[in-house]
Formats: sequence, structure tokens, C-alpha cells
Amino acid sequence: MSLAQLKLAARILLKTAEGALHLAYVAGVIASFWRWRPWQLLVHFALLIVVIARQLNPMDAVTSSESVLGTHLILPVLLAVWTHCALRVAARFPGHKQLILWSTMAGLLALWMATKVGALRTAVPPLGDLLGPAGLSVFGLSYILVKLLHVLADSAGPRPPEVRLTTLLGFTCFAPTFLCGPMHRYDEFASSFDHLPSAWNRDWATVIRRVTWGTFKLMVLAGALGEGVLPLLAHPAEQSAGVLWLAVYGYSAYIYLNFSGVSDLAIGLGAAFGVVVPENFDRPYLQLDIQSFWRTWHMTFTRWLTAYVFMPITKRLMRTSLRKQPKVAASIGYVLTFTFCGL
Repeated sequence: MSLAQLKLAARILLKTAEGALHLAYVAGVIASFWRWRPWQLLVHFALLIVVIARQLNPMDAVTSSESVLGTHLILPVLLAVWTHCALRVAARFPGHKQLILWSTMAGLLALWMATKVGALRTAVPPLGDLLGPAGLSVFGLSYILVKLLHVLADSAGPRPPEVRLTTLLGFTCFAPTFLCGPMHRYDEFASSFDHLPSAWNRDWATVIRRVTWGTFKLMVLAGALGEGVLPLLAHPAEQSAGVLWLAVYGYSAYIYLNFSGVSDLAIGLGAAFGVVVPENFDRPYLQLDIQSFWRTWHMTFTRWLTAYVFMPITKRLMRTSLRKQPKVAASIGYVLTFTFCGL
């Protein structure tokens, strides 16, 4: 069989698989109306398969080992199971609880660094062979890691949450927010996921409003702006100063409409599945100062950064000689927080 015939057969199989995935999604939506826990997980994994499959280039999935659908599905599950095992072991050996939880967090951070720091691939040849030239590319991996770090950090605190494996799997792999948020806190997600309303009691008005508005932002407004400003910014030397200024402001609006449109869709789809998804934007471009802007842009991630990066750093600094210079301590906290955010 020739290479062309193999590629044609692969395309036919992928199209068939894509149709099966859409059927799985429809079955998952129907199954979500049952409040029995196995159905809850099945619906989210069915939708997650569709979300990830739509992100993969079909031929890359055939020719590249880095774009195998199974990798994108198995790793989040393994990380959630590993985290839950660490929580169970820590509960069984309370005298070593902090060591177990902090060691698990260190392991997650090491995995995160392996996806970000290219030097690791050259410094450790076996790791380079595993990660490949583009690193460990798994959709939503950064969000998965910060979610699990948040659960472990809360569990190491004075009031640890009660973490169930099935809820943790749903929290890790919740499809509407899987790729780019909004980010739940574990207790927020569990309060909805563990007590799903019946199909008749779900907020269908929110579903219709947010899905419609999010689709309009993405397909109409952001689509029109992207077609207008992206070609201009691709060749800035050919444009006048006035046109470039308009393109820059248009690009800012394009980014906002794209991101907030995705968040609207996530909130609407979450409501369809009976899960309350937190708001992610609150008119950020209308704020009067940069601090207010960051409090209203990607609010759920800003909340996570404040609680788990900025506050621990500044509190630790305030216990040193910098307690007499709180502005310096806060400035160091801001720099380190934004460095983490940028990575």
C-alpha cells in the first residue's frame, strides 16, 4: 500500500472517529441529566475527548507521537490520581503530612518546569528524548498543575478540604474550563459537582444568554477585528503611525473579545451541566488604574496568584528585616508573581 493510500485511510478513520466523538458528546450531554456520580464523570470525559480532539491537527495525530490523543487524556487522570494518593497517604500518616504534601507539590512543580525550561532537555538527555524538541505538550497542563497545587496547598493548611477522587477527577478534567479557564477553587467546584441539580432545575436562561453572547464575541466581533488588524500588525513597516495606533487598540479589543468570549462559553456550558463557573472578566478596560485592571482581567487566575504566590511571598518577606519597608516587600512580591505568571 502506498503512502498516499495510507494517508487517505488515516483521514477516513479520523473522520469516522471524529463522528464517534460527537456522538459520545451527545450521549454525554444526555447522561449529564442523571445525578449518579459515574454519569457525571462520563459526561465530562466524553466532552473532554471532543475538546482535545478538536485542538489536534488530524495528520499530526497520525504522524507525531507528541500529539497522540491518549497522552492528552491519560496524563491529567494520572496526575489527579497521584495527587489523591498523596492526600490519602498524608491522612494515614499525620506525623509526616507536611513532608508528603510538600514533596508532592515539588514533584508537580518539577513537571511544570520540565514543560517550560528548555535547558532541562539538553542538560538531561533522557528527558530531552522524552519531551522532544517542543517539550511536553499536553493541552491544559498548566491549568491542571495549578489546580492540583491549590488542592495540595489547602490540604496542608489548618482547614483541609475533604477531597473525593471522583470529584478531583471532575475538577481536573472539567471540559468547559479545561483549556483556558475560568479557574474554579476546589470547594467551589465540589459544591456544584457533588450536588448537581436536575435537568429541569438548571439555569437554562444563563446557558442561552452566555453561549449566544460568547459565540457572538468570538465569531463576529473578534473574527472581524482579527481580519482587520492582524494583517496590519504583520507588516508594520508598511503602515502609517495612525493606522498602527488603531491596529494596536484593535488588537487589544481582539484579545479581550476572544478571551472573554471563551469564558462566556465556559460559563454557559458549565450551567448546562449544572456546574456554576465563576466570572472571569469585569470590564477591565474601563478601570482607572493598572491594579484595578489586573483585579478584573482573568479574575480567577489573578485570585489564585494572589492567594498562592503573592501573599505567601510577601508574608514571608515581612518576617525578615523588610518588615520595616513594606513597599519593598510588596514590590518583590509583585515581581516574583508576575514572573511566575509569565512563565
